Amino acid sequence: QLATFLLKTIWGFVKHPAGELRQLYFPQHEVERIKQQAMDDIRSQNGNGDQWISTSDALLAFLLKVREKAVFLSLMRN
Repeated sequence: QLATFLLKTIWGFVKHPAGELRQLYFPQHEVERIKQQAMDDIRSQNGNGDQWISTSDALLAFLLKVREKAVFLSLMRN
C-alpha cells in the first residue's frame, strides 16, 4: 500500500509539477492528541512502554493516513 501511494504521489508530481503550496495549521491540543494516538498505536503493536515518536513523525503519519483514505474513497467511487 505504501509503495502504491508513493508511486502515485511521485507520478502526480511528474504529471503536475506546478502544484499548489499550502500551509496547514494544527492547534496545539490537536497536535498533542495526534501524537498521543500515534504513541498508543506504537505501544499496542509492540507491547513495550519504551517506544517514542517525534511530533513531526506523528503529524506526517496522520497526514498520510488521511491522504490514503481519501485516495481509497475516490477509487471506490470510480
